[in-house]
Amino acid sequence: MLRSSLKLSGCKKHVDLSSNVEKEDYSLPVFRSNELRVKRDGSSASERVPVLAWLVFVNSIIVVVAFHGKVMEFVSLISPSSASASEERSPYHYHPSSVEKHVLDNLNGLGLTSSTEYADTCAIVRDTRSPVYVDLQNYFSELNHYNDLIKDFQPITHDLRELINANEENIEEVCSITKLHSDGLGGIFTSRLVSNSTDAGAMEPLLPTMRSHKMCNNFAKHVMSMDYLVHDFYSMCKKLASWHWVNVGVDSTPGSKMNPFTTITNHFSPDDFVVVKLDIDTSAVENLLARQLRDDPKLLGLVDQFYFEDHVKQKELKKSWGESAEGSVAESLELMASMREKGVASHYWP
Repeated sequence: MLRSSLKLSGCKKHVDLSSNVEKEDYSLPVFRSNELRVKRDGSSASERVPVLAWLVFVNSIIVVVAFHGKVMEFVSLISPSSASASEERSPYHYHPSSVEKHVLDNLNGLGLTSSTEYADTCAIVRDTRSPVYVDLQNYFSELNHYNDLIKDFQPITHDLRELINANEENIEEVCSITKLHSDGLGGIFTSRLVSNSTDAGAMEPLLPTMRSHKMCNNFAKHVMSMDYLVHDFYSMCKKLASWHWVNVGVDSTPGSKMNPFTTITNHFSPDDFVVVKLDIDTSAVENLLARQLRDDPKLLGLVDQFYFEDHVKQKELKKSWGESAEGSVAESLELMASMREKGVASHYWP
C-alpha cells in the first residue's frame, strides 16, 4: 500500500493514496493554516483563483508545491476545476540566443549526436576557434554580473501577493521591486545573448554543458552549481499566487493515477502557473515523462517552467552517472529546445 506524507505550515498528516481521491481525509481541517483559507473575502468557496503548482521529482518521489491566492484549502487542489476558459493571450514567441541557435544548428559538428559514445560538452567552452567563443565569453562575463547582483539583492521580506490589488492595477509597480536592474535583465545582459520568450522573459541559452560551464575548469567545485540559471523574476512575479506539498510514487504511464501529469491536466488550467522539476535518476522513467510533456498539447498549455537533469552520454558526468546514462546530448538539447519553442521555459537542473 502506498502512503504519502503531506505537510502544510507545520501540520503533518498521512494519507492513503491507493484509494479514491474523493476520500474524506483530503479535506481534514488539519490542513488549514493562516495562509490557506477556504475562500476570498466576498467570494464563494468554489471560486477558482490562479494556482502555482511546483512538481518536484526526486528519486521516484514527486513533491507538489501549489501556490494559490491567500484563500484556499487543500481539497480545492483535488476537486475538479471550475475555471472558465482562459482569456485570449497574445501569440507566443520564443527567441533563442545566437549561441543557442549555433549549438542546435551544429549538433553533429560539435560531436554531440552519439548515443553510445560520451560527448565532450566542454569543448565548445574551451575552443578559441569556435565562431561563438567570443560571444560565450561576453555572455559568461554578464552572467557573473547577474549572479553578483543576485547575491547582493536585499531579500523581500513582505508577501508580494498581499501588495497586489484585487484588480491587479498596481502589479507593475509591485513586481518592479523584483528587478535586479532598473532596465530589467536587458540592462544586465546588454550583449543580448540570453534566450527570451514572450511569457517567461529571459532565460539562459541552452548549452551542451547542461549545467555551469565553470565545471570545465573545476569539476568538483562547480558540478552542482546553479549559477548558470537565469530567471526573469519580474515575469514570474506577475503570476504569483501559496503552498502545498504532496509526495507520491511515480508511474510514467500516460493517464495513470500516479502519473503526475494526470494530476496537472485534471486539476489545473492555463491561468495557473505550474513549475515542474524532473530528476528521478532513472532514465527509462524520466525520459518518458519528459517526452510526454513535449508531445502533449494540453500539458504544454499548462506547464510554465520545466527543470530537468537529463542523464545522457555526457563525458564530464560519466563517472557520476555510470551506466544509467541513456541517449545523446544532441537529443537532450533538441528536446529542451522543442519545449521552449512550444511555450515551456525549459532549464537544465544540476
